Amino acid sequence: MLGIRVWEGAMVDPGLGSLVGGGVGCAVGVATWRITSRPPASFRTRPVAGVAAVAAVFVGLMFRVPMLASAGPVAIGFLAVEFERRERRARDRRRQAGLPIVVDAMIQQLRSGTGLRVVCATPVPVGPEVDDVLRPLVDLLGRQRPLREAVQELQVEASKRGWHDAQLFAATLAALVDRGGPAVPALQRLRLTLTGSVQARSRAAGQAGQARASAALLAGAPALFALIVALVDADVGHLYLREPLGAFCVTAALLLSQAGWHWMNREVDRALNRNEAVARRGREPRP
Repeated sequence: MLGIRVWEGAMVDPGLGSLVGGGVGCAVGVATWRITSRPPASFRTRPVAGVAAVAAVFVGLMFRVPMLASAGPVAIGFLAVEFERRERRARDRRRQAGLPIVVDAMIQQLRSGTGLRVVCATPVPVGPEVDDVLRPLVDLLGRQRPLREAVQELQVEASKRGWHDAQLFAATLAALVDRGGPAVPALQRLRLTLTGSVQARSRAAGQAGQARASAALLAGAPALFALIVALVDADVGHLYLREPLGAFCVTAALLLSQAGWHWMNREVDRALNRNEAVARRGREPRP
């Protein structure tokens, strides 16, 4: 009964409707944000998105626009999650492309007579993404810890972060430390494996571009249709913009579109990961 009275009051008073819609929109937007962005976010993205969401609610309440107060935070959260997803993909691509360069430099140093420990302790600088991968190895060797312990720490960190290429790199180093033998041939096979994996993933990502474009069209079609109808019919535009019920419809449509977009991207990423795993198993080096 209390919920019905609140809803009836919201329908009568646009200010109360804006307040209720804004609170629900913020809560749902934050919950969706937490669910869909498991990896750590960039330290710049979320504060900006948070300020923009609060500003959307404030403007919606001030001008009594329930749609802006409720759907604004959800739309901003959706854009922030998508931005973070793109940033993660870009970082992964830079890491995958940079690690073979490091391995190639290690091969050149080993051929010149440098020991494996020295080569591992002073890798060639490629970029912050690759430096982040090699940090456990470099830090422990810089503190004069055993090479096997440093490689084991690299294996643990790579497994925890889900870096398959770094796991393969660490496994090759661990095999060299445990079994001995010539390091150059093993690292050459590792470089070929990593390079082939980068090329295969690049081809698969290019082929998946059409699937992502179709997913974007399907996710954005409801919002585009609603926008066209609102521009054509003034009553529908007033419903979406000024009425709490219209704001609820817009917010629900945004949440459903976000869920569909997230699901379709997850399926595409799973297909890419399966293809990469199959290709990687066929090319794993053995020192």
